[in-house]
Amino acid sequence: MKAMNVQLGPNGSLLNRPSSLEDVLRKDFYDKKHAVKMSEVKLEAVKDNEGVRAGWYDFGSQVVAWGLTEISPGCAGPMHRQLCESTMIVLEGEGRTVVNGRTFDWKKGDVLFVPLFAWHQHFNRGGVWPDTHG
Repeated sequence: MKAMNVQLGPNGSLLNRPSSLEDVLRKDFYDKKHAVKMSEVKLEAVKDNEGVRAGWYDFGSQVVAWGLTEISPGCAGPMHRQLCESTMIVLEGEGRTVVNGRTFDWKKGDVLFVPLFAWHQHFNRGGVWPDTHG
């Protein structure tokens, strides 16, 4: 078997990328927090939506954010859309989400995906109060 010649990057790393890029990534993202507890996210009432609270944590990223939304039984979040795709994990309860006019049922343990800029709204139709802060 022929030995492979591995080139080192300008900073001595195995990845061949400019050291300036790595320095920027390290300063802006690599050395920041990569995990957050639900109890660290401050939930605030969503204006004009009784029974709905939400909070966000962006990890310092310009592309990815993490959010926690709590919808009380019988309540619904606002009809809205975002300039990003969204993936949601259902922690408690059951309900439905309407995405661009299509309805999807969900329950605890399900994962939802909402495409970029799609109108969507979440409904909690179950009798379970969310327990987001244990």
